[in-house]
Amino acid sequence: MKIYGVIGWKNAGKTGLMERLVAEITGRGFAVSTIKHAHHAFDLDRPGKDSHRHRAAGAGEVLLSSHERWALLHEIGTAPEPEMSELLAKLAPCDLVLVEGYKRDSHAKIEVFRAAAGHALMQPDDPTVRAVATDVALDGMAVPTFDLDDTAAIADFILTETGLGAAAPDGLADDCFAPQGAGALATVAQTEAMLKAALVPVTAAENVPLGAAAGRVLAADATAARANPPAANSAMDGYGFAAA
Repeated sequence: MKIYGVIGWKNAGKTGLMERLVAEITGRGFAVSTIKHAHHAFDLDRPGKDSHRHRAAGAGEVLLSSHERWALLHEIGTAPEPEMSELLAKLAPCDLVLVEGYKRDSHAKIEVFRAAAGHALMQPDDPTVRAVATDVALDGMAVPTFDLDDTAAIADFILTETGLGAAAPDGLADDCFAPQGAGALATVAQTEAMLKAALVPVTAAENVPLGAAAGRVLAADATAARANPPAANSAMDGYGFAAA
């Protein structure tokens, strides 16, 4: 799970860039999650709602769940704000976590800079800023600069920086069922047609006492030209065919 930050002063356009990057990078086949830092008190709940009443009654955590999503509301109370490592540990595995804010943390970041916002660049004083996305020309920069609206180029840079590459690999390219050097895998329809052409149904019958019928399968032994899967695979659901 890689992490990359997007920072900038208020009204610089951080959230807009985050939104476009999520769409761009997920569109390339990567799984993306986000973390957003809030500088002020916030509440996703509303007074009067059942969940809010649970919290008001003293529940330390309230978990809301439906068929579309679930959300865990955790009260920090007087404890310190969680560190980035703690927040990352709460996320499900993904390819990339984009972080908006947390400019003081040590992960690599891109700064969003708009001249009209009236703030100075952070990059000259922050070695964790690896690039700047801006709406104006910036001369003499020690890091790459990008047009703020060139989402594809910014995504390319972040994916290269994190080692993910420009596009997610084919999910079946290194699949454990793929024979070495065999090229493209057969489609489901092609495989189904080959199986139907090769298999002959067993039509015999046996008469056995009911008590002896448990676990019996009326079938002929089947062997394959190669082991499938070729190695032990805990994810295999069903039967494996061993090479004769």
